[in-house]
Amino acid sequence: MKIKDMERQVGVTKANIRFYEKEGLLSPARGENNYREYTEEDREVLEKIRYLRMLGVTVSDIRQFQQGKRSLAQLLKERGYQLKEEEAALNRMKLVCLELKKRDWDFQTLDTGLFDLQMKVLERRGAERLKKDRTEPVIKLRRIVWFFAMCGIASLLFFPVNSVLRIPVSETVMTVWTLAVTVLALSASVLQAAAAGHGEEETEKRMRGERLMKRAENRRLRYEKQIVGLNQICLASLFVIPFNRMLEIQWPLWLTAIWFVLVFGSAIAVVVVKNI
Repeated sequence: MKIKDMERQVGVTKANIRFYEKEGLLSPARGENNYREYTEEDREVLEKIRYLRMLGVTVSDIRQFQQGKRSLAQLLKERGYQLKEEEAALNRMKLVCLELKKRDWDFQTLDTGLFDLQMKVLERRGAERLKKDRTEPVIKLRRIVWFFAMCGIASLLFFPVNSVLRIPVSETVMTVWTLAVTVLALSASVLQAAAAGHGEEETEKRMRGERLMKRAENRRLRYEKQIVGLNQICLASLFVIPFNRMLEIQWPLWLTAIWFVLVFGSAIAVVVVKNI
C-alpha cells in the first residue's frame, strides 16, 4: 500500500510517517519506481507507534522498546512519574492563575516578579510534601513501636507490685521480658531520631505566617525537645534492668517507684506534647 493508504487507515499524517521512518521506527520496502511500499506489518507497527505516542512515550523510548532494549513496564513506569510531575506543574499554574486573577491587573501593571515569587513558594511547598511522603513510613513505624514501647513501660508496674506480693516468676520469663522492653525502647529512640523534624506538624508550622503564632510554636517545640530529651534518658535507663538482674542488685521500693514515675510520666508527656 502507498503512504496515502497508511495515512487514511492509521490516522497519522505523511509528515509524521516520514519522521518515524527517519528515526528508524519504520522501514518500508521500495518498489520498482523507488516508491515506498507499505505492508500490513508496517501498518501494525505504525498503529503501535501511534498508540504509544498518544500515551506520551517519546520516540527514542519507542525505538529502545522496539529494539528490545527496554520493556513496556519500564516505559510506562517512567511515564507515570512524568505524568505526576506534569500534574503537579499544572496544579501550581492553576494556583498562580487564581492568585493573579484576584489582582485584576492590566497589561501595564502586570507584575511578572510576583509570578516568579508565587511559583517559587509553590515549588517549595511541593518539595515539603514530597519530603513528608518520604518520611511518612518512618513516622508510621515510629508510632507502632512507640505504642509497644509504652505497653512495655507500663508493664514495669509489675516490679514495685511484685516486691510486695512476691509473685514467683521464672528466670526465662524475666529475661525475655526485660530484653523485649529494652529492645522496644531502643527502637523507639532510633526511630524518633530518624523522624525528628519530619513530623506532620512541621509542614503546618512553616505555613504559619503570623509572628505571634511562630513564637508560640517555637516555645512549644522548645518544651517538646526538653521533654523528649528527658524521655530518651529515661528509656536509656531501662538498660539498668538486665544489669541489676545479672548482678542481683535489689533497689529500695521508694527508688523503684520514683524511677517508674519518671519513665512512665515522661512517656505520657511526650504523647501529650506530640498531639497538642
